[in-house]
Amino acid sequence: MIATNLFEYGEFFEIPFDKVDGLKAYLQTVWESRPQYSEENQNAQRFIQFDGNKIRARNYSGFIQYEDLHFNIYPKVCKSNKKEGNILNHVLHWLSHSERIRFPIVSNEIGLQNTDDWFEALIAIFAKVTNDVLESNPYQSYQEVIEETQYLRGRLAINEYISQNLVKGNWTSFRCTHEPFIFDNLFNRIVKSVTKSLASKTKRPETYVILDEILFLLDEVTDYFYNAEDCDKVKLNPLYQELAKVLDLCKMFLEMQTISETNAQNSNFCLMLPMETIFEDYVFALIKKHLPRERPLGQKGNFLAITDKETHTFLMKPDILLQKSKIVVDTKYKLRDRALNNKKGISELDLYQMITYCTYHQYDKAILIYPSDGPESIDEFSINNSSIKVTAIDFYIFDNNNLKVINEISLG
Repeated sequence: MIATNLFEYGEFFEIPFDKVDGLKAYLQTVWESRPQYSEENQNAQRFIQFDGNKIRARNYSGFIQYEDLHFNIYPKVCKSNKKEGNILNHVLHWLSHSERIRFPIVSNEIGLQNTDDWFEALIAIFAKVTNDVLESNPYQSYQEVIEETQYLRGRLAINEYISQNLVKGNWTSFRCTHEPFIFDNLFNRIVKSVTKSLASKTKRPETYVILDEILFLLDEVTDYFYNAEDCDKVKLNPLYQELAKVLDLCKMFLEMQTISETNAQNSNFCLMLPMETIFEDYVFALIKKHLPRERPLGQKGNFLAITDKETHTFLMKPDILLQKSKIVVDTKYKLRDRALNNKKGISELDLYQMITYCTYHQYDKAILIYPSDGPESIDEFSINNSSIKVTAIDFYIFDNNNLKVINEISLG
Protein backbone atom coordinates (compact mmCIF):
# COMPACT_ATOMS: atom_id res chain seq x y z
CA MET A 1 0.00 0.00 0.00
CA ILE A 2 1.55 3.32 -1.12
CA ALA A 3 0.73 6.29 1.07
CA THR A 4 -0.48 9.55 -0.44
CA ASN A 5 0.99 12.64 1.19
CA LEU A 6 -1.33 15.62 1.72
CA PHE A 7 -1.01 18.94 3.52
CA GLU A 8 -3.60 20.81 5.54
CA TYR A 9 -5.73 22.89 3.18
CA GLY A 10 -3.64 21.71 0.25
CA GLU A 11 -4.68 20.46 -3.16
CA PHE A 12 -7.66 18.21 -3.80
CA PHE A 13 -6.90 14.53 -4.42
CA GLU A 14 -9.09 12.08 -6.33
CA ILE A 15 -10.13 8.76 -4.81
CA PRO A 16 -12.17 5.97 -6.45
CA PHE A 17 -15.90 6.72 -6.50
CA ASP A 18 -16.69 3.41 -4.81
CA LYS A 19 -14.62 4.48 -1.77
CA VAL A 20 -16.31 7.84 -1.15
CA ASP A 21 -19.35 6.76 0.87
CA GLY A 22 -17.39 4.28 2.96
CA LEU A 23 -14.64 6.77 3.76
CA LYS A 24 -17.21 9.43 4.69
CA ALA A 25 -19.02 7.04 7.01
CA TYR A 26 -15.76 5.86 8.59
CA LEU A 27 -14.49 9.39 9.30
CA GLN A 28 -17.86 10.36 10.75
CA THR A 29 -17.70 7.36 13.06
CA VAL A 30 -14.21 8.36 14.20
CA TRP A 31 -15.33 11.96 14.81
CA GLU A 32 -18.31 10.90 16.91
CA SER A 33 -16.45 8.26 18.91
CA ARG A 34 -13.63 10.50 20.12
CA PRO A 35 -14.73 13.35 22.40
CA GLN A 36 -11.48 15.27 21.86
CA TYR A 37 -12.61 16.02 18.31
CA SER A 38 -15.95 17.51 19.28
CA GLU A 39 -16.49 21.16 18.43
CA GLU A 40 -19.38 23.40 19.34
CA ASN A 41 -22.12 23.18 16.69
CA GLN A 42 -19.95 20.86 14.61
CA ASN A 43 -21.63 17.49 14.37
CA ALA A 44 -20.17 16.56 10.98
CA GLN A 45 -16.56 15.41 10.76
CA ARG A 46 -14.01 18.16 10.12
CA PHE A 47 -11.00 16.07 9.12
CA ILE A 48 -11.54 15.93 5.36
CA GLN A 49 -13.45 18.09 2.87
CA PHE A 50 -15.25 16.17 0.11
CA ASP A 51 -16.09 17.44 -3.37
CA GLY A 52 -17.52 14.51 -5.32
CA ASN A 53 -14.73 11.97 -5.38
CA LYS A 54 -12.12 14.59 -4.51
CA ILE A 55 -10.85 15.10 -0.99
CA ARG A 56 -8.82 17.79 0.74
CA ALA A 57 -7.38 17.89 4.23
CA ARG A 58 -8.69 20.48 6.66
CA ASN A 59 -6.83 21.68 9.77
CA TYR A 60 -5.87 18.30 11.23
CA SER A 61 -2.59 16.45 10.75
CA GLY A 62 -2.05 12.73 11.09
CA PHE A 63 -2.92 9.71 9.01
CA ILE A 64 -5.92 7.80 7.70
CA GLN A 65 -5.80 4.18 6.62
CA TYR A 66 -9.11 3.06 5.19
CA GLU A 67 -9.12 -0.28 3.35
CA ASP A 68 -6.51 0.21 0.60
CA LEU A 69 -6.35 4.01 0.97
CA HIS A 70 -3.55 5.44 3.08
CA PHE A 71 -3.03 9.17 3.60
CA ASN A 72 -0.36 11.07 5.50
CA ILE A 73 -1.48 14.60 6.34
CA TYR A 74 1.24 17.06 7.28
CA PRO A 75 1.07 20.55 8.83
CA LYS A 76 0.51 23.28 6.26
CA VAL A 77 3.39 25.29 7.74
CA CYS A 78 5.84 22.59 6.58
CA LYS A 79 4.71 22.52 2.98
CA SER A 80 7.30 24.76 1.36
CA ASN A 81 10.40 23.53 3.17
CA LYS A 82 11.06 19.87 3.96
CA LYS A 83 14.83 20.00 3.64
CA GLU A 84 15.30 21.02 7.26
CA GLY A 85 14.68 17.49 8.44
CA ASN A 86 12.08 14.95 9.29
CA ILE A 87 8.67 16.62 9.65
CA LEU A 88 7.35 14.06 12.09
CA ASN A 89 10.24 14.51 14.51
CA HIS A 90 9.30 18.17 14.85
CA VAL A 91 5.56 17.54 15.13
CA LEU A 92 6.11 14.82 17.74
CA HIS A 93 8.36 17.20 19.65
CA TRP A 94 5.56 19.78 19.74
CA LEU A 95 3.07 17.12 20.70
CA SER A 96 5.18 15.95 23.62
CA HIS A 97 4.55 19.33 25.27
CA SER A 98 0.79 19.46 24.77
CA GLU A 99 -1.34 19.50 27.90
CA ARG A 100 -4.71 19.24 26.15
CA ILE A 101 -3.91 16.46 23.68
CA ARG A 102 -3.08 13.38 25.75
CA PHE A 103 -0.58 11.46 23.70
CA PRO A 104 1.85 8.80 24.97
CA ILE A 105 4.93 10.35 23.42
CA VAL A 106 8.36 9.25 24.50
CA SER A 107 11.73 10.17 23.02
CA ASN A 108 11.32 10.27 19.27
CA GLU A 109 15.02 10.01 18.53
CA ILE A 110 14.78 6.34 17.66
CA GLY A 111 15.78 6.22 14.03
CA LEU A 112 12.85 7.96 12.34
CA GLN A 113 15.07 10.06 10.11
CA ASN A 114 14.20 7.93 7.11
CA THR A 115 10.42 8.09 7.33
CA ASP A 116 7.77 10.76 7.13
CA ASP A 117 5.00 8.18 7.30
CA TRP A 118 2.88 8.81 10.39
CA PHE A 119 1.78 5.22 10.88
CA GLU A 120 5.24 3.74 10.39
CA ALA A 121 6.76 6.30 12.75
CA LEU A 122 4.28 5.49 15.52
CA ILE A 123 4.73 1.74 15.02
CA ALA A 124 8.51 2.22 15.25
CA ILE A 125 8.12 4.14 18.52
CA PHE A 126 5.90 1.40 19.94
CA ALA A 127 8.30 -1.35 18.84
CA LYS A 128 11.42 0.27 20.28
CA VAL A 129 9.88 1.30 23.60
CA THR A 130 8.03 -1.97 24.19
CA ASN A 131 10.97 -4.19 23.31
CA ASP A 132 13.34 -2.23 25.58
CA VAL A 133 10.90 -2.42 28.50
CA LEU A 134 10.03 -6.12 28.17
CA GLU A 135 13.64 -7.20 27.73
CA SER A 136 14.77 -5.36 30.86
CA ASN A 137 11.66 -5.82 32.98
CA PRO A 138 9.37 -8.76 32.05
CA TYR A 139 6.03 -8.19 33.70
CA GLN A 140 4.38 -10.69 35.99
CA SER A 141 1.38 -9.98 38.17
CA TYR A 142 -1.13 -11.49 40.52
CA GLN A 143 -4.28 -12.24 38.57
CA GLU A 144 -7.57 -13.50 39.93
CA VAL A 145 -8.48 -16.98 38.65
CA ILE A 146 -11.58 -19.11 39.33
CA GLU A 147 -10.95 -22.81 38.81
CA GLU A 148 -12.10 -26.24 40.01
CA THR A 149 -9.77 -27.94 42.49
CA GLN A 150 -9.83 -31.05 44.70
CA TYR A 151 -8.90 -29.01 47.75
CA LEU A 152 -9.56 -25.48 48.95
CA ARG A 153 -7.17 -22.97 47.46
CA GLY A 154 -7.55 -19.28 48.15
CA ARG A 155 -11.21 -18.71 48.92
CA LEU A 156 -14.36 -20.58 47.95
CA ALA A 157 -16.30 -19.02 45.08
CA ILE A 158 -19.73 -19.58 46.64
CA ASN A 159 -21.98 -18.76 43.68
CA GLU A 160 -19.93 -20.78 41.20
CA TYR A 161 -19.61 -23.70 43.65
CA ILE A 162 -23.38 -23.87 44.12
CA SER A 163 -24.29 -23.55 40.42
CA GLN A 164 -21.50 -25.67 38.96
CA ASN A 165 -20.81 -28.26 41.69
CA LEU A 166 -23.57 -28.76 44.28
CA VAL A 167 -26.41 -28.56 41.77
CA LYS A 168 -24.68 -31.19 39.61
CA GLY A 169 -23.80 -33.44 42.55
CA ASN A 170 -20.10 -32.79 42.25
CA TRP A 171 -19.75 -31.62 45.83
CA THR A 172 -16.35 -33.20 46.44
CA SER A 173 -14.68 -30.69 44.11
CA PHE A 174 -14.38 -27.00 44.87
CA ARG A 175 -14.64 -23.80 42.86
CA CYS A 176 -11.92 -21.61 44.25
CA THR A 177 -10.82 -18.04 43.67
CA HIS A 178 -7.10 -17.41 44.02
CA GLU A 179 -4.47 -15.06 42.60
CA PRO A 180 -1.39 -16.80 41.19
CA PHE A 181 1.67 -14.77 40.15
CA ILE A 182 1.64 -15.31 36.39
CA PHE A 183 3.30 -14.10 33.19
CA ASP A 184 0.21 -14.80 31.09
CA ASN A 185 -1.63 -11.75 32.43
CA LEU A 186 -3.90 -9.09 30.95
CA PHE A 187 -1.10 -6.56 30.40
CA ASN A 188 1.05 -9.00 28.39
CA ARG A 189 -1.98 -10.25 26.46
CA ILE A 190 -2.87 -6.71 25.38
CA VAL A 191 0.72 -6.00 24.37
CA LYS A 192 0.84 -9.22 22.34
CA SER A 193 -2.47 -8.45 20.62
CA VAL A 194 -1.35 -4.96 19.58
CA THR A 195 2.08 -6.21 18.51
CA LYS A 196 0.60 -8.89 16.23
CA SER A 197 -1.73 -6.35 14.64
CA LEU A 198 1.09 -3.86 13.97
CA ALA A 199 3.44 -6.56 12.69
CA SER A 200 0.90 -7.30 9.98
CA LYS A 201 0.78 -3.61 8.99
CA THR A 202 4.36 -2.35 9.03
CA LYS A 203 6.35 -2.18 5.80
CA ARG A 204 9.66 -1.32 7.47
CA PRO A 205 11.87 -4.44 7.80
CA GLU A 206 13.76 -2.99 10.78
CA THR A 207 10.50 -2.37 12.63
CA TYR A 208 9.14 -5.82 11.81
CA VAL A 209 12.28 -7.44 13.27
CA ILE A 210 11.75 -5.66 16.60
CA LEU A 211 8.03 -6.54 16.68
CA ASP A 212 8.95 -10.17 16.01
CA GLU A 213 11.34 -10.07 18.98
CA ILE A 214 8.47 -8.85 21.18
CA LEU A 215 6.27 -11.72 20.00
CA PHE A 216 9.07 -14.15 20.82
CA LEU A 217 9.28 -12.76 24.36
CA LEU A 218 5.49 -13.16 24.70
CA ASP A 219 5.31 -16.57 23.06
CA GLU A 220 3.74 -18.21 26.14
CA VAL A 221 1.06 -15.52 26.47
CA THR A 222 -2.48 -16.32 25.30
CA ASP A 223 -3.64 -14.88 21.97
CA TYR A 224 -6.81 -12.83 22.27
CA PHE A 225 -8.41 -9.71 20.78
CA TYR A 226 -8.71 -6.65 23.02
CA ASN A 227 -10.09 -3.13 22.74
CA ALA A 228 -9.09 0.20 24.27
CA GLU A 229 -11.42 -0.21 27.26
CA ASP A 230 -9.53 -3.34 28.32
CA CYS A 231 -6.42 -1.23 28.93
CA ASP A 232 -8.24 0.55 31.76
CA LYS A 233 -8.66 -2.81 33.52
CA VAL A 234 -4.91 -3.21 33.96
CA LYS A 235 -3.76 -1.99 37.36
CA LEU A 236 -0.06 -1.20 37.41
CA ASN A 237 2.03 -0.23 40.39
CA PRO A 238 2.76 3.54 40.15
CA LEU A 239 6.45 2.65 40.35
CA TYR A 240 6.27 0.93 36.95
CA GLN A 241 6.34 4.10 34.86
CA GLU A 242 7.96 2.40 31.87
CA LEU A 243 5.23 -0.25 31.76
CA ALA A 244 2.63 2.53 31.95
CA LYS A 245 4.13 4.09 28.80
CA VAL A 246 3.76 0.79 26.96
CA LEU A 247 0.16 0.45 28.11
CA ASP A 248 -0.60 4.01 26.96
CA LEU A 249 0.86 3.23 23.55
CA CYS A 250 -1.27 0.09 23.33
CA LYS A 251 -4.37 2.07 24.21
CA MET A 252 -3.52 4.69 21.59
CA PHE A 253 -3.36 2.11 18.82
CA LEU A 254 -6.51 0.34 20.00
CA GLU A 255 -8.39 3.66 20.08
CA MET A 256 -7.39 4.52 16.53
CA GLN A 257 -8.21 1.04 15.21
CA THR A 258 -11.55 0.03 13.69
CA ILE A 259 -12.22 -3.46 12.36
CA SER A 260 -13.40 -3.42 8.75
CA GLU A 261 -17.09 -4.29 8.37
CA THR A 262 -16.44 -6.01 5.05
CA ASN A 263 -13.42 -8.05 6.10
CA ALA A 264 -12.73 -8.97 9.71
CA GLN A 265 -9.06 -9.58 8.86
CA ASN A 266 -8.56 -5.94 7.95
CA SER A 267 -8.36 -2.98 10.29
CA ASN A 268 -8.82 0.70 9.55
CA PHE A 269 -6.69 3.18 11.47
CA CYS A 270 -7.08 6.90 11.95
CA LEU A 271 -5.17 9.44 14.02
CA MET A 272 -5.90 13.12 13.40
CA LEU A 273 -4.47 15.89 15.56
CA PRO A 274 -5.63 19.54 15.86
CA MET A 275 -2.48 21.46 15.00
CA GLU A 276 -3.69 24.86 16.26
CA THR A 277 -4.04 23.40 19.77
CA ILE A 278 -0.69 21.60 19.58
CA PHE A 279 1.16 24.71 18.40
CA GLU A 280 -0.39 26.87 21.11
CA ASP A 281 0.39 24.31 23.83
CA TYR A 282 4.00 24.06 22.66
CA VAL A 283 4.57 27.80 22.78
CA PHE A 284 2.93 27.95 26.22
CA ALA A 285 5.16 25.10 27.45
CA LEU A 286 8.32 26.93 26.31
CA ILE A 287 7.21 30.13 28.04
CA LYS A 288 6.45 28.29 31.28
CA LYS A 289 9.83 26.58 31.15
CA HIS A 290 11.99 29.60 30.34
CA LEU A 291 9.95 32.48 31.79
CA PRO A 292 8.36 31.19 35.00
CA ARG A 293 8.87 34.58 36.66
CA GLU A 294 6.26 36.00 34.29
CA ARG A 295 3.60 33.81 35.93
CA PRO A 296 2.13 32.79 32.55
CA LEU A 297 -1.57 31.98 32.53
CA GLY A 298 -3.14 30.03 29.67
CA GLN A 299 -6.65 30.22 28.19
CA LYS A 300 -8.12 32.69 30.68
CA GLY A 301 -11.68 33.30 29.47
CA ASN A 302 -13.76 36.41 30.14
CA PHE A 303 -16.91 37.84 28.66
CA LEU A 304 -16.62 41.15 26.85
CA ALA A 305 -20.22 42.36 27.16
CA ILE A 306 -23.51 42.05 28.99
CA THR A 307 -26.87 42.29 27.21
CA ASP A 308 -29.82 44.31 28.45
CA LYS A 309 -31.04 41.07 30.05
CA GLU A 310 -27.79 40.85 32.01
CA THR A 311 -26.58 37.90 29.97
CA HIS A 312 -22.82 37.62 29.57
CA THR A 313 -21.78 37.31 25.94
CA PHE A 314 -18.83 37.64 23.52
CA LEU A 315 -16.38 35.28 25.20
CA MET A 316 -12.73 36.31 24.99
CA LYS A 317 -10.01 33.76 25.59
CA PRO A 318 -6.45 34.97 24.93
CA ASP A 319 -3.98 32.14 24.58
CA ILE A 320 -1.47 33.33 27.19
CA LEU A 321 -1.28 36.16 29.71
CA LEU A 322 2.12 37.15 31.14
CA GLN A 323 0.88 38.49 34.45
CA LYS A 324 4.10 40.09 35.71
CA SER A 325 4.94 42.16 32.63
CA LYS A 326 1.27 42.50 31.64
CA ILE A 327 1.62 41.15 28.13
CA VAL A 328 -0.98 39.34 26.05
CA VAL A 329 0.49 36.53 23.91
CA ASP A 330 -1.57 34.94 21.15
CA THR A 331 -0.49 32.19 18.77
CA LYS A 332 -1.68 32.15 15.15
CA TYR A 333 -1.26 28.84 13.38
CA LYS A 334 -0.68 30.24 9.89
CA LEU A 335 2.19 31.57 7.85
CA ARG A 336 2.32 35.32 7.53
CA ASP A 337 1.30 36.50 4.05
CA ARG A 338 4.00 38.96 3.12
CA ALA A 339 1.93 40.11 0.13
CA LEU A 340 -0.18 42.22 2.50
CA ASN A 341 1.99 45.26 1.70
CA ASN A 342 3.02 47.29 4.74
CA LYS A 343 0.89 45.22 7.11
CA LYS A 344 3.78 42.75 7.48
CA GLY A 345 1.46 39.82 6.93
CA ILE A 346 -0.77 40.72 9.89
CA SER A 347 -4.50 40.56 9.24
CA GLU A 348 -6.73 43.36 10.46
CA LEU A 349 -8.79 40.89 12.49
CA ASP A 350 -5.68 39.70 14.35
CA LEU A 351 -4.71 43.28 15.16
CA TYR A 352 -8.22 44.20 16.30
CA GLN A 353 -8.28 41.12 18.52
CA MET A 354 -5.05 42.11 20.28
CA ILE A 355 -6.27 45.66 20.86
CA THR A 356 -9.45 44.29 22.41
CA TYR A 357 -7.52 41.91 24.69
CA CYS A 358 -5.19 44.69 25.84
CA THR A 359 -8.03 47.12 26.44
CA TYR A 360 -10.02 44.62 28.50
CA HIS A 361 -7.06 43.50 30.64
CA GLN A 362 -5.58 47.01 30.79
CA TYR A 363 -2.29 45.85 29.27
CA ASP A 364 -0.14 47.95 26.95
CA LYS A 365 1.69 45.14 25.15
CA ALA A 366 0.54 42.29 22.90
CA ILE A 367 2.61 39.70 21.07
CA LEU A 368 1.44 37.68 18.08
CA ILE A 369 3.42 34.49 17.43
CA TYR A 370 3.30 32.97 13.96
CA PRO A 371 5.00 29.77 12.76
CA SER A 372 7.61 30.35 10.08
CA ASP A 373 9.36 27.99 7.69
CA GLY A 374 11.94 30.54 6.60
CA PRO A 375 13.81 33.62 7.82
CA GLU A 376 12.51 34.98 11.10
CA SER A 377 11.39 38.56 11.50
CA ILE A 378 10.04 40.77 14.24
CA ASP A 379 7.63 43.60 13.43
CA GLU A 380 6.15 46.14 15.80
CA PHE A 381 3.02 48.30 15.51
CA SER A 382 2.11 51.30 17.64
CA ILE A 383 -1.63 51.87 17.88
CA ASN A 384 -2.74 55.42 17.15
CA ASN A 385 -4.22 57.37 20.06
CA SER A 386 -3.20 54.58 22.42
CA SER A 387 -0.23 53.36 24.44
CA ILE A 388 -0.74 49.82 23.08
CA LYS A 389 2.03 48.20 21.08
CA VAL A 390 1.57 44.97 19.12
CA THR A 391 4.60 42.88 18.15
CA ALA A 392 4.56 40.08 15.59
CA ILE A 393 7.22 37.40 16.05
CA ASP A 394 8.05 34.49 13.74
CA PHE A 395 8.55 31.12 15.37
CA TYR A 396 10.93 28.98 13.28
CA ILE A 397 9.22 25.58 13.12
CA PHE A 398 12.41 23.58 12.50
CA ASP A 399 14.10 24.82 15.68
CA ASN A 400 13.07 22.79 18.72
CA ASN A 401 14.34 25.42 21.16
CA ASN A 402 13.41 28.83 19.73
CA LEU A 403 15.31 30.64 22.45
CA LYS A 404 15.43 33.71 20.21
CA VAL A 405 11.64 33.98 20.42
CA ILE A 406 11.69 33.41 24.19
CA ASN A 407 14.31 36.14 24.56
CA GLU A 408 12.22 38.58 22.54
CA ILE A 409 9.17 37.84 24.68
CA SER A 410 11.18 38.37 27.85
CA LEU A 411 12.22 41.81 26.63
CA GLY A 412 8.52 42.70 26.38
